[in-house]
Amino acid sequence: MTPPVLRYRSTTDLCDSWGTIYGGRLLMQLRLMSVSRCFLPDFAPWISNPSGNADIDINKTPDLRRLGWASGCPSSSPLRRVPDPYAQPSVEELHAATPKTFIHDHLSSMNPCDHKSHAWLNGYLGNYDIGPAPQSVIHPSFSMSVTTLHSDILAVASENWTEDVGDDPEWDDKTDERMLWRGTNTGMLLQERLPWMLSQRIRMVLQGAQTEGEYSVLKPLPANVKVEAMNVSAEILGETLMDAMFAGGPVQCFDGLCEKMEEMFEFAGRMTFSEANNYKYVMDVSFSY
Repeated sequence: MTPPVLRYRSTTDLCDSWGTIYGGRLLMQLRLMSVSRCFLPDFAPWISNPSGNADIDINKTPDLRRLGWASGCPSSSPLRRVPDPYAQPSVEELHAATPKTFIHDHLSSMNPCDHKSHAWLNGYLGNYDIGPAPQSVIHPSFSMSVTTLHSDILAVASENWTEDVGDDPEWDDKTDERMLWRGTNTGMLLQERLPWMLSQRIRMVLQGAQTEGEYSVLKPLPANVKVEAMNVSAEILGETLMDAMFAGGPVQCFDGLCEKMEEMFEFAGRMTFSEANNYKYVMDVSFSY
């Protein structure tokens, strides 16, 4: 077997004084790599002068803005290209946006880099305004929920495990075909400085109790049939499809917002497993992500 050929490219002129120094270093690097060249294909390593030879245009300074969560996104991503990172999305405009589509790739649909409104519409991210600056020291971290912006190791909240689920009828014997949700208003701290009205649980319960207006929705149809959006009354959607309410009372609220929550929402009593099991559909709206 003939060893592969190592060819080099250098950004240093070997004929000048710097080339005398770095030309020797270049050859030493080639000798070092030659030890493993039998295991490598032919390639041309780019060995650069450490001085950089970079030109800096003093009229074009680097972008030193605080980017928050966008710092973890590619420079070409929608969240990174937002002109004003402090501009919050309009829920009404998002609902009115066209065309309407079903989700094809669930994981990609949760990526805030590609879907810039996620940075505000989820309490996990919205709790930090536009987001913190990148950390200079990174440690392995276990989390109960992760985002596509993080590399946390996913753990399980084992304290919520239970084997006692009450009476659970067979599917055909369940009597309520609405989607059930019960929970608290956790997910984002209710403070005046935070956009808590945009958090996922607040938006869901508000939408379920809405009595005015319409929503453009997609109706599932058989295969090979073109799906078109149709306008449906918000009240009919809420009454027919959802049973979503906060349970107990407001929590994690400051600046007089507990009282405001009590004015805005009707709080239901807590539901037993047996009661919940009468519903065919249960919605999981995590308070974290």
